[in-house]
Amino acid sequence: ISSLLSSKNAFIWGQPQEDAFKKIKDKLTSAPCLKLYDVTKPTMISCDASSLGLGAVLLQGEGDEKHPVAYISRTLTSAEKGYANIEREALALTWASDRLKNFLVGKRFTIETDHKPLVPIFKTKHLDDLTPRLQRFRLRMMRYDFDIIYTPGKNLLVADALSRQPIPHHEEDSELAEEVDAYVHEISLVEINTSDENIVKVIQSQSQDPVCLQLRELLNKEWPSKTELPLELRDYYSVRDELCLIEGILMRGNRMIIPANLRNVMLNKLHEGHLGITKTRRRAQCTMWWPNISSDIERKIKGCPTCIQHASNHHEPLLPSTLPDFPWQIVSMDLFKFESHWYLVVVDHFSRFFELAHLQRMRTTDIIRVCKELFSRHGIPTRVCNDSGSQFQPLQSSEFQCFAREWGFATTTSSPHFHQANGAAEAAVKTAKSLLKKNKDD
Repeated sequence: ISSLLSSKNAFIWGQPQEDAFKKIKDKLTSAPCLKLYDVTKPTMISCDASSLGLGAVLLQGEGDEKHPVAYISRTLTSAEKGYANIEREALALTWASDRLKNFLVGKRFTIETDHKPLVPIFKTKHLDDLTPRLQRFRLRMMRYDFDIIYTPGKNLLVADALSRQPIPHHEEDSELAEEVDAYVHEISLVEINTSDENIVKVIQSQSQDPVCLQLRELLNKEWPSKTELPLELRDYYSVRDELCLIEGILMRGNRMIIPANLRNVMLNKLHEGHLGITKTRRRAQCTMWWPNISSDIERKIKGCPTCIQHASNHHEPLLPSTLPDFPWQIVSMDLFKFESHWYLVVVDHFSRFFELAHLQRMRTTDIIRVCKELFSRHGIPTRVCNDSGSQFQPLQSSEFQCFAREWGFATTTSSPHFHQANGAAEAAVKTAKSLLKKNKDD
């Protein structure tokens, strides 16, 4: 067999090679190669998958002193040959665990694989982020207590050899594939939330799209590095482990991959109800995907004439007011009328404490008199804020401005017809009116 590896020799597998291979298998399965299972020793499954079959070996021991306990392999069924490469690798470890479950149930063990993406799939990834087949494999493996580690393919020789020369599978080995395919069919019917007409269009378009055809070929192979891929396929590299073929549809997880010639049609369908960007993106997340779909949705909606015409007129964001450093540094004043009587409310921005004064008449002199009394008790503020409505003319009169200069404080007015800008005073007025209503009989 070794002579066939030379590039100078033609690769011809004849009876001598077949006899030699059978002899190797006999040697591998006879003493002293195989040892009896020891429940006290650490246990490991080394598994691999090829385009022909699955292979695994049950090992026990630590470090380099691992001894084989059992070898298993089988060919792939016709359905399994259509699996994506990552799905075949997941099938290998799931099938191997089920075949060797008598050694594994109730015991912590380790699985080693040469397919690095399987490690997060069986350890950290959420089920919703997996394809339906990978979901099913993950669910089946939940019965076991295991850890999964990555081992380079060059160090996984035995499992690799078993997967490349598998023994024919038996009917009982097909149960896993049948269960998984039934689960995938059920999930795909539920998850593809679109009409049969659209699904047919997508299938037909995918069968004619050169990018989709290349992706289908890559599903059954090991992906090359990103730099070795054609430019049109590089956007799919980051999601390569999520791609699969379900019911003849190329999908990313549970979402159909839309070819370039159908994307404008699908954008129009997604935006039929003229939903906003966030809701349209959420709608797309349930059914379809293509590279940069999020930015395409945003561009579509921002350029939609109907949405532009009926867009809400958003206000500018409010600017935060200056926070005082001590009590009575900044105060707000407001005038209000309650049951034919005028009142002046003065509120401290630091503590939100307010004072309420009844005015005999709404005159500047009356307001100044109240201010002098309050400032004598609390101190002179550095700034006094007030509204700029028509009822606040006394606070904006030259007489009040002269009083402000003499006592050494600044005055500011809020925007006309925008009482929210003087929010502290407005809140105090609301509280004061409530108190007056409750105590008007006293």
